[in-house]
Amino acid sequence: MTAKTETLRETVAAAFNRLAREGVAAFRAHDAQARPELSHVCLKFRDMAAYHAHVAAAQGLGPVTREIFNGKEISWCRLDAPLHGNGLTLEYIEFVEPRTEQHDTDGVSSIGFAVPALDAPVKLPSADPGVIFRYQKNHARDLMPKA
Repeated sequence: MTAKTETLRETVAAAFNRLAREGVAAFRAHDAQARPELSHVCLKFRDMAAYHAHVAAAQGLGPVTREIFNGKEISWCRLDAPLHGNGLTLEYIEFVEPRTEQHDTDGVSSIGFAVPALDAPVKLPSADPGVIFRYQKNHARDLMPKA
């Protein structure tokens, strides 16, 4: 595993370990009947070079697929070794190309959850001001293009 791949894995694992369980609780407080399922961790970037470097590093973690969605490239990595903790499993990472919107930093911008009953996405804040919780109808396994 390259140093860049290891750094990416550590970054995603830190967000997962620190915030994923909080994201489940936040939505349960919003809708006590809902059962949100952890879907993915999303990373956004300041520039194209950072985006491409992170996607290249992700290839050391599992297969990467790409698609064009709303005018920008979205890359998905399905982890060969999913992360487990606090009763949750993380299997997918999403990378959003900064073509239409650029971010102040490179890294985790949201943690996605699947809530099948939702008609429209819901965004809630996390304890980390740079990371939001995003709840949507579909899970990453259904959203990512098939390799």
